[in-house]
Amino acid sequence: MLQETCVHGTALKLLPSVLISLEAVAEDMMPEQLAGCLWALGWADPNATVSRGHLERLRDEIGVVLGELEMRDLSHALWGMAALDFNDKELLGIAADRFLAWHVKVKAPILAKHIARVTWAFAKLDFHHKLFKLALEERLQPHKYVIRFLEPDQLHALAWSFRILMPGSRWQKTRDDIDAKIMAYVKMRYRHGIGRKVDEYGDERLHKVTVGRIEPYVEIDPETPKELRNQVMLEKAKDLGAVGPDVPNVRRKISGRPKWSVTQWVDAKKRFLYYAQQDQQLAEDASSSFPKAVGGLQCKRRQIEWRSILSNCFTSE
Repeated sequence: MLQETCVHGTALKLLPSVLISLEAVAEDMMPEQLAGCLWALGWADPNATVSRGHLERLRDEIGVVLGELEMRDLSHALWGMAALDFNDKELLGIAADRFLAWHVKVKAPILAKHIARVTWAFAKLDFHHKLFKLALEERLQPHKYVIRFLEPDQLHALAWSFRILMPGSRWQKTRDDIDAKIMAYVKMRYRHGIGRKVDEYGDERLHKVTVGRIEPYVEIDPETPKELRNQVMLEKAKDLGAVGPDVPNVRRKISGRPKWSVTQWVDAKKRFLYYAQQDQQLAEDASSSFPKAVGGLQCKRRQIEWRSILSNCFTSE
């Protein structure tokens, strides 16, 4: 994934040089290119421990770009600013105005992919924009269909953001609509029993079984009273939104529960590839000692030949 490339050790060593180059070419970059750089820096340099001064010197270029981006790139740029903790109210105001001008052109399924990221960025930077909140309230009404296409991690991020941006009774209806969607996942009684299985290659892995415990939406204290469990799970799901909607979770479409990946299912020392590598290493070790073994065999063969010659001589006498 691109995120893994951004945080790779080699990439981080190059970060100071990349920032100097970015300053040199920023004014010639396309808007989406600079937005992509902000997103990548958000992964590579959280809280801008290295890039703070460079971002301040790029402020004018960033401001121009934020006024030209389409919804996807705008959400990526804002996510990068939030991850970098680059809290410039004027730039955020430009981004909010761009969202207001653009969201009316975006259909519900597409907007659902980006609206949580924008809202989370504003909440993390504690940026309040009244017109943005009104637009958010309008687009998240159930009959506008955006809420229908929101996935669990996006719902968590929105619910967490509303605690900061939209407290009080004025926005209660919007908060209740998001909570109701999360609660629908919480209340779903879905069996994701996990059992161990040895496949035809000898790999021991976890696999889904249709019998077993009813898997909770999020893990909570098992001592929680039964009548309070759903509400406790709802609040814990909201807490998950603090890290934003872009988390490395693969969730099931129906139940919203995290889905096991193959890398988690199979023990590293019980994988077919592990055995193949082990056999290869043994073969390499054997080949490296082959000349010595050949030399030893030749010596033994000569000794046997001399013994047979001597024994023939004694028998002939």
